[in-house]
Amino acid sequence: MIPNMTSPISSFGLRLAVTIIIGIGNICLLIAMCTNHWIKANGKDSVDHMGLWMICNTKMCVLHSHVLYTKFILAIAFFFGICCNILTILALVKGVKYLKRVIARAMFTEGISAMSGMIYATVILVRLPNFGHIEYGLGLGWLGTVLYCVAGFLSWYSSRIEPDIARTSDQMRQLILVNDALPPYEIHVPTTRAVS
Repeated sequence: MIPNMTSPISSFGLRLAVTIIIGIGNICLLIAMCTNHWIKANGKDSVDHMGLWMICNTKMCVLHSHVLYTKFILAIAFFFGICCNILTILALVKGVKYLKRVIARAMFTEGISAMSGMIYATVILVRLPNFGHIEYGLGLGWLGTVLYCVAGFLSWYSSRIEPDIARTSDQMRQLILVNDALPPYEIHVPTTRAVS
C-alpha cells in the first residue's frame, strides 16, 4: 500500500492532469477518425491516400470496408472517452474525489481496446499492396490510445496515494478513534420564563 502523501493541491493537480490528458486523447482520436490521411499510397494504383473511412485519389474519395473492427472500437472508445472527460470535469469542478477508480478502470479498458483496434488497423493498412508510408491520422490514433492508458494509470495512481474510501481495518479503527475523540453533542433546551 502506498502511503497517503498527497496534499489537496497535488491531488487536485493529478485530477487536473487526468482531465487534460483525456481531453487531448479525445481530440487526437477525433482527428484520427475524421481524417482521410492514415496512409499514403505508393502510386502504383490510382489511390492517393487512405483514411479510416475513405480511400481517395486526386479527384474523389469513396467509402471502404477495410478495418471495420477498428472503426467500431475507436467509435466506442471515443464515446466513452467523452463520457469520462465529462465525469472528470464535473469531479474537478465539484470536488468529487470518489470517481478515481471508476475513471481508471474505464480509461484502461478504453485504452487497451482502442490499442487492439489500432494494432488491427496498422497491420491491415501496412500490408495493403499500395502502401507507401504512414501519415498523421494513424499516428494521432496511436497517440490518443496511449493517452487513454496514461490517464487510466494516473487516475489509478491517484486513487492509490489518496484512496477514495479507507480500505484496511487499521484505517477504519483510526477513523473510529478520531470520531470518538470528538466531544459528544449536547442538546440544550432553552428555558422559558413564565410571564405573570
